[in-house]
Amino acid sequence: MSQEFDGVGVKEETEQMGMGGGEDGMEPSGNYVHPYEPPEVESAWDEELDNEEEDKVYQASMPPGGYYIVENFRNATEWNRETEFYVMNGEGYTLVKRPRLVTAYSGKGVLERDGKVWTPNIRMRVSPVRGYAKDQDQQVIPDKLDSPSKLFQHARLAYRRVFGEAPRTKREIDQYLRTYPFKVRTMQVSDGSLLVLGIEEIKPA
Repeated sequence: MSQEFDGVGVKEETEQMGMGGGEDGMEPSGNYVHPYEPPEVESAWDEELDNEEEDKVYQASMPPGGYYIVENFRNATEWNRETEFYVMNGEGYTLVKRPRLVTAYSGKGVLERDGKVWTPNIRMRVSPVRGYAKDQDQQVIPDKLDSPSKLFQHARLAYRRVFGEAPRTKREIDQYLRTYPFKVRTMQVSDGSLLVLGIEEIKPA
């Protein structure tokens, strides 16, 4: 085999090694390019849509409402932002606009139903600053607490049932929600997500 590098020797060596000839199944030499052949399929965006079937698939993928156990550490973010909410003022109610502390808790919930285990992320907003609920016209609903205040009260009562005594400070309720397991009662809303309606205690074994 030639080892010369005069052009001829290199070509001879290359062909003997099976490179560049094109007759043994290797790529042809030169500037030959395979023609592009587009795939014989349509875009998935062009397919007909069965909305009934899609609704079933989507609903089956969404966690159902019910009682979820929240066992792991909850992430908690405190917001102290200016917002509008109703407060009790003497015997009436006043719409105020001022900072209100609201803590958003999130953590994995666990629900076992029909042989399937659901573990969605549960989110809820709790406030130690009392506010009252509004109707669809943004008018106060007398004596009805809004959701962050209602969940605060649920957590307060759960704390008392777990520890056998009432909390001394609001911060103790916050620490209970961050540290101890409890159950949340949820419902599935129209977009498939879970809305927390209540908090219940899990007593130590």
